[in-house]
Amino acid sequence: MKDYSDALKALFVNSGAARFVLVKIGPNLTPITLYYTSLAYDHDYEGDTYMTNNSLLSVEAPSISSVIGSESYSLVFGADDYSMRPYFDSNNASNMIGRDIKVVGGFVNISKETINGVLPGAVFSEYFLLYEGFVDGGIYDINPREQIIVNVGAVSPMGVLENTNVSLTDKRDLRAVHQDDTSFDELFEGSSEVELKWGVAR
Repeated sequence: MKDYSDALKALFVNSGAARFVLVKIGPNLTPITLYYTSLAYDHDYEGDTYMTNNSLLSVEAPSISSVIGSESYSLVFGADDYSMRPYFDSNNASNMIGRDIKVVGGFVNISKETINGVLPGAVFSEYFLLYEGFVDGGIYDINPREQIIVNVGAVSPMGVLENTNVSLTDKRDLRAVHQDDTSFDELFEGSSEVELKWGVAR
């Protein structure tokens, strides 16, 4: 069970404090790190700028696996321009599958009065960790409003024990995960016998 500070507990029940989320995905091999926020404006947090123009629509509540107690989350983004497609294509070097994802929550003063020294419209200094795990994949869909969205699935570190994704033994797929690994090159291009030990060609 998470133990929140008294200041955070007070904000949870304060009608003048609205919650928002910050989402960090990556870095990938490129390296690219994605920063999103549900705020109506860009927000700096721990030296990084979280952008508001990436259409973060929602962060779904976690579901708990009955098998090993692993958590899974779903994040929903507006994706009319398909700009996020490369990040969930396993054949693309810039894909984010298996990369770190972190979701942090915060509060903004939506009242017309100053609360604990925080002016109306300003962000409180208290933050809390909502989720930390790995990207499991992304699926494009159309919501009831006929808006193109992408559902990004995320799993906790224990989630890999339930992973049933197919991993192809192809040099292209291997380099999407380990860019400089040449273990499978000769297996597909040459006819000579190759001895493998712990994934290293000898």
